[in-house]
Amino acid sequence: MRVSESTPVSGVKTITLQVQIGEAIGYGFVQPNGAPLLKINGGTTTHAPTYTKIVNTYQNGTYDSPDTGEEPVYVKTWAYQWNVGNLGNITSIQIEFSAVTHAQIYAMRLDQTSVLQSSNVFDASSPAPVLSLSGNGLAFGNVVVGSSKTGTLTISNTGNAPLTVNSIAYPSTAFSGSWSGTIAAGASQNVTVTFAPTTAATSNGDITVNSNDSTSAKTIALSGTGLAQTRIVGISGDMVFGSVTVNSTSSRTLTITNSGNSALNVSGINYPPGFSGNWSGGNIAAGASRNVTVTFSPVLAQSYGGTITVNSDRTSGTNTISASGTGTAVPTRIIGLPVSLDFGVSPVGGTRLLTLTISNTGNSPLNVTGISYPTGFSGETNGSSIPSNGSRNISITFAANAAGSFGGAITVGSDANSGSGVVSVAGRGAAPAMRQILSGTPQFNGSVTTVTHNFESTPATWLNVEYTDNIVDTNSWTPHSAPVYSEGGQFSVTFTKPGDHRASWQRGMFFRLSYPTKP
Repeated sequence: MRVSESTPVSGVKTITLQVQIGEAIGYGFVQPNGAPLLKINGGTTTHAPTYTKIVNTYQNGTYDSPDTGEEPVYVKTWAYQWNVGNLGNITSIQIEFSAVTHAQIYAMRLDQTSVLQSSNVFDASSPAPVLSLSGNGLAFGNVVVGSSKTGTLTISNTGNAPLTVNSIAYPSTAFSGSWSGTIAAGASQNVTVTFAPTTAATSNGDITVNSNDSTSAKTIALSGTGLAQTRIVGISGDMVFGSVTVNSTSSRTLTITNSGNSALNVSGINYPPGFSGNWSGGNIAAGASRNVTVTFSPVLAQSYGGTITVNSDRTSGTNTISASGTGTAVPTRIIGLPVSLDFGVSPVGGTRLLTLTISNTGNSPLNVTGISYPTGFSGETNGSSIPSNGSRNISITFAANAAGSFGGAITVGSDANSGSGVVSVAGRGAAPAMRQILSGTPQFNGSVTTVTHNFESTPATWLNVEYTDNIVDTNSWTPHSAPVYSEGGQFSVTFTKPGDHRASWQRGMFFRLSYPTKP
């Protein structure tokens, strides 16, 4: 075998060669003295190495055979150093050597430098692993009992041989993190360390790493404190629902908080009659809260109340809150009107009045928004409010402007949810007919004169009656003291006047009848 360099470093003074030979134990060069031969400038002159050594030997477990069942591969690394500073100008370098038959050449490396080395450039010490420990987050601080926290232990091999880690020991069972294996030279391995306290106590100590390094530090400090679990329940929310109509619902928000350091397990919530919620239980994390929609659903018109209780594994805190509400009857606004109003016969030009009563037999105020009338009838049209079990009277006027029948419906607009707001009305206009049918004899009692006369009128109506005994004088008409009512037939009217008027009244009285605007 040979390795050469046709363009050496200018002024080269030191040359090194490393060769890896192996496959089986004992494989090396052809003979013990068969070290590589250095040839300078193509010549045959050999120059013995200044230094030679075996740098390292790799055995079973590092290089397993690629063929199943075969023995492991053994590899030796040889190193040679030639100091050639006294050979003058060097223009080419060639190194030759022969390995044992069947030996494998795994690698070769040729180095050169213009610096003359006065000693062996290869490490004279034996190959060995060097254990180094470092950590991140191994001061765990406070951790709640029953939970855990992790940190990282870094195991490094700063040596030049494989490091075998056999086990890792911890100062208490609160700490854990297992790993074993081999770490190559210059490599490292991260191990996850877990602190999981089971009691409320502080744990301090060292992690100890057991390995095949017997010289370097094997420990690194760690610490942690277990905190007792707390689950502190709190309840808030306005659970005063006030009045709610029977068979309807009202909802409010109940907030359950956990101000402890551990998860709160809610196993259920108890409600008084009439109340319910949309969450039956579960976990609430430490420092978190849960909103529950509470619904009040009264089925009777009565008061409801009691205590909402949150069942849980709390360690402290208040788990109850009062709830109240009142069921109120379904609002009713029941309007009541007479079935009909019959104004009868009214003379054309006259009026008839009747009273319309609007009642409310419901449990809530009835709001009247307006009243409409058919032709010939009139009355108040404004809206108003009628209280529960109250009523309102309205005057209705029938005024016939012609002879004949009048009718239709009076409609009362309102927010009634029951009853009828319509009443039928009827009336008939008739041309009046009036006459005197019998005259009485005037009487004088010493101070006033009285006389009674009989009349007949159709239809039934109220009448204004005036009289005079001097028809020539149009200013001498004297009204009767009050309107009189004709029931649609005969009626009598008594006239009284101070003084003695028998002669003139006997001689003749004249009458004038008219219809008042109101009876």
